Amino acid sequence: MAEVGLLEWADKQPDWIRDALRRHAARPGFNLEQEDKAGVTARVRHVGGFTADLPECSPLSAEHLRANSSNEPRAVLCSLGPVKHLNRLAEEQQLRFATDGITIIYGDNGSGKSGYCRIAKKLCRSLTADDLLGNVFEIGTKPPAEVLVRFLEEGATEPTPITWKDGTLPPRQLHGSPFSTPRTLASTSISKTVSVFCPQPSRFSKAMDVTAPSSKPTSGKKSKRSKRT
Repeated sequence: MAEVGLLEWADKQPDWIRDALRRHAARPGFNLEQEDKAGVTARVRHVGGFTADLPECSPLSAEHLRANSSNEPRAVLCSLGPVKHLNRLAEEQQLRFATDGITIIYGDNGSGKSGYCRIAKKLCRSLTADDLLGNVFEIGTKPPAEVLVRFLEEGATEPTPITWKDGTLPPRQLHGSPFSTPRTLASTSISKTVSVFCPQPSRFSKAMDVTAPSSKPTSGKKSKRSKRT
């Protein structure tokens, strides 16, 4: 149903937008190549009146979505960390998630919740993603962020660990599902002090009344049935 809704919405958009959507859908991990970026730029310039010639536009279709939606097993995120070179996150800690329930991450502003959310949005397909920045208090060039990510593939009994570096494609098992679907990690910020991670986004409403600030990032379970791997 989500695919149908997206196509119905796309069909109402101008040709250059439909062409841009097609380019995103056709690329692994939805990451545009330089050629695609140039193509989108050329069409935007034409719409803005900067060029006279109208470039050919190929609209998004169901085939493009099926080509990038995977027949491969999906996965659930189990943990993030240790993390290196990201903001001021401690490098020797691991943030673990429930694989069948809700995990609540709470802490004071600046304690690291948003940093882990940014990592998750980079690893899992998301409508928006923020840059992963280094420690602004350190002098010199900042190396790219690096994180050990563990995920449990569908049908597997043990998590798969992968060290991922910002600037490279995320693990295909995590990036093959939209950020908001039940088959992958989803995240939302409820307030300045609470973030929620859940393999089943439909359960978000059960956690909306939770606000438990702490002096440092802490993970807690909302459901007794939740388990971690």
